[in-house]
Amino acid sequence: MRQRLPRLWLTLAMLVVAPAALADEPAEAPSEQPDKATRKELRETRREAHKEAREARKEAHKEAREARREAREEFRKDARQAREQVREAIEEARAEHRETREAVRTKIRAAAKAWRESRAERRARFDESMKAAREAAREARKGKKGNAAPKPTPEQLEARKQAREERRKRARSELWKSLKERHALERAGDKVSHELKRHGRISARLIRIRALAEERKDDKAVARVDELLEREQARHEKAMDRLTATAQDSDAENTGNEDDGDDGDGDDKADEGAEESEAAQ
Repeated sequence: MRQRLPRLWLTLAMLVVAPAALADEPAEAPSEQPDKATRKELRETRREAHKEAREARKEAHKEAREARREAREEFRKDARQAREQVREAIEEARAEHRETREAVRTKIRAAAKAWRESRAERRARFDESMKAAREAAREARKGKKGNAAPKPTPEQLEARKQAREERRKRARSELWKSLKERHALERAGDKVSHELKRHGRISARLIRIRALAEERKDDKAVARVDELLEREQARHEKAMDRLTATAQDSDAENTGNEDDGDDGDGDDKADEGAEESEAAQ
């Protein structure tokens, strides 16, 4: 394009200047040859035409350079504006991402703290129950080593039965209260009741096995039973979390069709799992 532009200007200059210069010359006979002065004048005319064409090319090149410079400046300005907009959008996205990440981290920390507190409470209750079982086993061993204990009277048996019933009721109420607080339960379904019964049965058997192992002074068996109790507790927690999530969805659908008196039945069903554990103590 740069090579064609000077040629074009030169052609235009020749077409415009040459006829005007030739028009001023006197007409001569076709057969006559131009003299020196005429040839010199023609050369001067051509020289001036070339000079004008060069000047025109220079002006055209200058205008083209200015146009290209202006186009580059405008393009760079638009590019800078576009980069600034992209940078601002990226900063906004990063800020939003940071806020969302901080909110998620806060929720995770709160959930982890609540879980740790709940685990500490469960561990304390478990330690208390194990301590009571050890004390009972120790007292039983002492009684076997010494004189045989006297046969309890009917009044004593009745008092023991009433105390056992009171302990069972108290264990049921505490278990149901802890379930309500931990799993947000309002009533227990069949699956939840079955899981509670299963957990109580397994825990009672393991506690009894541990008491027998302590009586025989089998430390390995005691350590093994403690590990099994922890695994059973972890399994029970996972199962309860899964079942209570399903129970909450079903209860939300049936809330309008049930009376308030049904909560007592749910309490009895949910608390039956504590009987097996209480019987082992």
